[in-house]
Amino acid sequence: MKTLQSPAVKVGLSISIATGLYGVSFGALSVAAGLGFAQAMALSLLLFSGGSQFAFI
Repeated sequence: MKTLQSPAVKVGLSISIATGLYGVSFGALSVAAGLGFAQAMALSLLLFSGGSQFAFI
């Protein structure tokens, strides 16, 4: 249990949560904009640069 209390794990978890929430919001917006699943996944893979993804959709 000591590894779960290390600062590196805490920082890693916070980054994971923030990135996950970003991905969920992008997925919801891309579906609302009419993109398919494969298109949204390809866009996330090729253009993971912050606001550019949201500007595209």
